Amino acid sequence: NQNRKAHRNGIKKPKRHRYSSTRGVDPKFLRNQRFAKLHDPVQNKALARKLAAEAAEQENKKPVNAEQKPAAVPKVTGKRQREEDAQVPKKEAKTTSAPQKEVKKDAAAPAKKEAAPAKK
Repeated sequence: NQNRKAHRNGIKKPKRHRYSSTRGVDPKFLRNQRFAKLHDPVQNKALARKLAAEAAEQENKKPVNAEQKPAAVPKVTGKRQREEDAQVPKKEAKTTSAPQKEVKKDAAAPAKKEAAPAKK
């Protein structure tokens, strides 16, 4: 009878939570895990930002080689760009002088049949 009662709603697996309890786990392991999380840039967003800032700073301090290309001129945008566009005349598009064909309806074309009266 107990087996029948147990299967009425089905025998379910226990719920798996996102973070399992660390109760009863070795304290030395937990301490090491805590420090590992603290110094892991994947899990610690503040540390990741700090490392990214340091990397960017190192990029700026690189010595400039004579072989490198000169820096690109920044693109002008906004109000200054509109002023420059107004000063430079734009080229006009060329138009073709070929005559366009006109489509005329032929009078000889058969007219559409008028709708037949509705049958009852």
